[in-house]
Amino acid sequence: MVLWDKHGLDGVQVSDSDVVVLEGTKPATFNTRVRRRSFSSHVRSNNTEIIHDHSIWRRYHIEVALAARRTRRPLVLSPRGTMLPWCLRHKWLKKKAGMLLYQRHVLEQVDLFHVTSEEEAESIRSAGLRQPLALIPNGTILPDLDAPLLSKRLDRNGHRTALFLSRINPKKGLLMLVEAWSRLRPVGWKLRIVGPDENNYRNEVATAIEREGLSDVITIHDAVDHNEKWTLYRSADLFVLPTHSENFGIVVGEALASGTPVVTTKGAPWAELESRQCGWWADISVDGLYNSLQEATALPEDELRLMGKRGRSLVEERYSWQAIGKDMLSAYAWLLGERDKPGTVILD
Repeated sequence: MVLWDKHGLDGVQVSDSDVVVLEGTKPATFNTRVRRRSFSSHVRSNNTEIIHDHSIWRRYHIEVALAARRTRRPLVLSPRGTMLPWCLRHKWLKKKAGMLLYQRHVLEQVDLFHVTSEEEAESIRSAGLRQPLALIPNGTILPDLDAPLLSKRLDRNGHRTALFLSRINPKKGLLMLVEAWSRLRPVGWKLRIVGPDENNYRNEVATAIEREGLSDVITIHDAVDHNEKWTLYRSADLFVLPTHSENFGIVVGEALASGTPVVTTKGAPWAELESRQCGWWADISVDGLYNSLQEATALPEDELRLMGKRGRSLVEERYSWQAIGKDMLSAYAWLLGERDKPGTVILD
């Protein structure tokens, strides 16, 4: 099978496979009919058998669906959380208009939806879409854990560290986190907020921190590069994602892969944090975050390290890219009629 995937299968290593991932095409490629025909020609000339697109709402997703129909290739779509209730409510009027004008038609062209959680599967069915679903979570890179990871995790001033690392925008629940931290004020802890700012939301978070008198214990930092990201995960005592909505929450998997226990909300599909005793799955509220953070920051360092080890084991067992890549390939092969339906595919 030859695959065209707008974003590619980043991190998937499948040896001896007949899958070829072509270079992604940027949105600007679809600005004219000439370029649209060029993309269709590109699909045909490379013997592409499946087109896999990611997310919805932008113009180029329309063009991808048109190319799939024009070339008669199956279309796989990963919504990437864009159809979850919180996301649909955000800028709902604009999205309602988009759904009526074009997006519904695009969604009806999809042959297979790829979803990363049961919640995301439910959002597809709630929209009245009955196509098959492939329920396959995202994969997580497994960083090398050397001896310093398991050593005492203290910063220069002797404080333990809680880390938030993600986009700084309203969906991530940072104002809830600041309020919960203000109520708790855990002795000996500092909170680092790291990530790219979206629509100047960083200023709103910084204002809340200053208003609560927390500027000495909560700091905001710009986005970091790939290597620095893993250093931050591994040097933190606790990872916190106070999100309102996630289709998966890749940063949760990355923190666990780094041996760091996690506090997140039920806006992320990570009930395993509690069932596997590697973190806390809090209600989406200030009270929920406060209760979980209170328990987490009161634990001795060795107990947090043990939780981190269990989290690492969970990721190795269920979220390695090699295993997930094979599941994705099985779903593609089923869509092409080359094998029986795998257990990851849901028909009803």
